[in-house]
Amino acid sequence: MPFNRFQIRLYRWLLFIGISHAILGIVFIFIANTSLIQPYLNTVFATFAVEDTPNNSALFSSFLQFFGPTISSWGILLCISVFHYYHFGNLRTKIIISAALLIWFILDSGLSILNGFYTHLIINSLAFFAFFPAFLLLKTNSINNPSNNTLTIFDRYKKNNKTILITGGTGFIGKRLVQTLKHLDHNIYVLTRSPSKYSNESKLHYIQSLNDIHNKLNIDVIINLAGESLASGRWTKKQKERFLDSRIQSTKTIEQLVTRLHVKPELLINGSAIGFYGAQQDEELDEQSTFTDCFSHQLCKQWEQTALTLKQHNVRVCLLRIGIVLGNNGGPLAQLRLPFEFGVLMQIGNGKQWMSWIHRDDLISMMLYCIENTQLNGPINGTAPQPVTNQVFAQRLSQHIKTIVKIVVPAKLLSIIVGELADEVLITGQRVIPKKMQDNDFEFNYPDLDSALKQIIDIR
Repeated sequence: MPFNRFQIRLYRWLLFIGISHAILGIVFIFIANTSLIQPYLNTVFATFAVEDTPNNSALFSSFLQFFGPTISSWGILLCISVFHYYHFGNLRTKIIISAALLIWFILDSGLSILNGFYTHLIINSLAFFAFFPAFLLLKTNSINNPSNNTLTIFDRYKKNNKTILITGGTGFIGKRLVQTLKHLDHNIYVLTRSPSKYSNESKLHYIQSLNDIHNKLNIDVIINLAGESLASGRWTKKQKERFLDSRIQSTKTIEQLVTRLHVKPELLINGSAIGFYGAQQDEELDEQSTFTDCFSHQLCKQWEQTALTLKQHNVRVCLLRIGIVLGNNGGPLAQLRLPFEFGVLMQIGNGKQWMSWIHRDDLISMMLYCIENTQLNGPINGTAPQPVTNQVFAQRLSQHIKTIVKIVVPAKLLSIIVGELADEVLITGQRVIPKKMQDNDFEFNYPDLDSALKQIIDIR
C-alpha cells in the first residue's frame, strides 16, 4: 500500500524544521555583534541579574557567534537523520534518533529550570514538540517497510526452483533481487564481505568466499553484480584501477569457480552498463549499435570480455547493460530527488542529455526472463523503452515532488569539480532502447517514467 499524503507532509515538515534551525544558526552568527541582538541580551541579563556592561555584552555576543554554528549543525544533522530514516531506516534507527532527542530535551530543559532561564525552556519546548510527535508518526519508506515489498508482480516467474549464486547481492539492486528470489522459493547463495551481518535461512546462504562452495554443489545460475560504484568520487588514475579491478577480479573468480564445479551452471547474467556505448547525443542505441571510445566503454568492454570466457564451459552468458536504476530506498534517485525535497527543481546544464532509466523491479524481471528464455544471450540493454532527457526527467520528478524554484547547475562547473565523472555520466548520456527484450516479448511493469515515479515516490 503506497504512502499517503499525510506521511509526505510529515516528512517535509521535519525537513523544514531542520532547515529552519540551520538558517537560524547562520542568522545568529551575523547578528551577534549588531543592535538587533540587544532585546535578547536585555532578557538574558534581567533573568540572571547580570549587569549590562560593554564587556558582558561583548562576551555574550561572542558566545552567540559560537552558538550559531551549533544550531546550524543541529539543523543539518536533523535533516540527515530524517532523510536517512525515511529512505533507508528501520525501527532501530527510529529508536536511536528518538532516544537522542529525548536525552537532549531532558538535559537542556533541566538546566534551564535549574538556572531559572524559562525563556530558553519555552523555546526548547516549542522546538521539541514541533519535531518529536511528527517524527514518532513518520513511517519509513525503505525497502524494509512491508508496504514496499510488493512481490506479487514476480509471480509469473514461479516455475522450476533453481540454485542461484549472486555476487553484489547486498547492494541496491542485490537486496531486492534476493527478496524476489526468496519469494519465488529459489535456493540462494549470496557472496558478501560480511556474512555475519546477515541471517542464513533454509534456502538463503551468505558466504564470504567462493571457496566456501563445494565442487559438487549444483549451481544453475550465477548473477554477477559486483563492482565499485562509478559515482564514488572523482575518477583519478587510482580510482579507475579500482573500478576495473573490482569488476575483472570478481568475474575471474567466478570463472575459477565454474572451472572446478563438477556440474557447470546453465547461465551467467553479468552486470554491465550502458556506458559501453559512450556519449552518443540523440542517436537511438540498441544492442547492435557502435560505441564512442572512452573510459566507460573500455571498462564495460573488458568486463564483458572477461565474462564471455565462461562460454568455453558451455555456459550461456547474458551481458546486462544496465541504465539508471530507479528504486525507493537508495540508488541514483536518492541523490537526484534530494534537492526536490527541499523545493528545488535541479537541472544539469542545458538538460538535453539523455537519461536511459529503468525501474529496479523491471530490471529484476529482466534477469528472471533471461533465466527462463534460453534463446537470450549476449548483450542485453537493461533500460526502459522510453528514455527521457534530463530536462524532462526534472520536470516529471517535480510533478511528484512539488518544487518552488528552479536551479540550473552549469555543466562546466560540474566538469571542473568532478572531471570525467561529469563528462561521461552527468552532462552527457545515451538514448538506449531495450530492443532485444522487446523483440523477445518482454513486458515492462513500468514502461514510462510517470508510472515508475508514482510507484517509487508513492504520491497520490
